Amino acid sequence: EGYFLTRSLMDWFWDLYCSPADRTDPRVSPLRGKVSGLPPAFVVTCEFDPLRDEGIAYAEAMAAAAVPVEQLKAHGHFHSSFT
Repeated sequence: EGYFLTRSLMDWFWDLYCSPADRTDPRVSPLRGKVSGLPPAFVVTCEFDPLRDEGIAYAEAMAAAAVPVEQLKAHGHFHSSFT
């Protein structure tokens, strides 16, 4: 809370994005799908972002599947810092 993207906003975005029944579909949440064979990736996460842990887990899953991946962990940043 307090860093632009709040829990209530995240819940609202989820509701706009898809129905609760679809939230385990890998097309909605790629971390839940097969990551091997994906193209090289560059994953940026921000320290104060509710999506940070999921982004880090996604990058780690790709690395474990031998997908070339590079991570940038932006310390001190929040979700919209780069805009």
